[in-house]
Amino acid sequence: MHPNGHDDQTKGNHDLVSVIPRHLANSPDTTRLTVTRSAASGYPSGRASTRPSRHQSDATVQYLTDHQVTLLELVCLSVESAAVTIDSALIKSSFAAVEPRGSEITTYFYAHLFEHNPDVRKLFAEHLDEQQDRLWAALTTLVDKLDDTDTVVAVLQGLGRRHAGYGALPAHFPAVGASLLAALAHVAGDAWTPAAEASWTALYGVVAEVMGGALTEAATG
Repeated sequence: MHPNGHDDQTKGNHDLVSVIPRHLANSPDTTRLTVTRSAASGYPSGRASTRPSRHQSDATVQYLTDHQVTLLELVCLSVESAAVTIDSALIKSSFAAVEPRGSEITTYFYAHLFEHNPDVRKLFAEHLDEQQDRLWAALTTLVDKLDDTDTVVAVLQGLGRRHAGYGALPAHFPAVGASLLAALAHVAGDAWTPAAEASWTALYGVVAEVMGGALTEAATG
């Protein structure tokens, strides 16, 4: 990605998201995807730089609930409408700022996850040192290879299949995402901007959908 090349960045944003419809074509869970792109204009939205009012937020949540919109589908629609983008340059720069404190991120992540979701603790070994190392390795690989769509998808699908053997469920992904974002925000401090949060949230939507699809396929196949 050229540092001043807006077109290159936009292409990168779409490249990562564009793999999802191809992935979902083989997913047994496509019945949830009931909203088409043409319906996107029907839900309240604003540009990422504008903070929505409480009324707008409530209306958006109600729309998504009524129409069973998945997190990933919202990401796809938002990228198309420029409301939210996966800004790979911002992802990489925000990660570089916290990378020297990786152990703090993984420690905070698991503490947050288990505090808010104690039922998932049984899925993990008593000692988390190895698990923390694996989490950090996966996160580092994701960021390093962010512009290499094929590699990212292959890595995420492999992680999804492996987690099927651990007893993980697609229902766990929202909790994991919340804890990951909380850990990044905690360590980044004031450097965790609304734009960085929006881009990481969009990226995690893709992560959850690709991993979740591979996990479900492995568990049922």
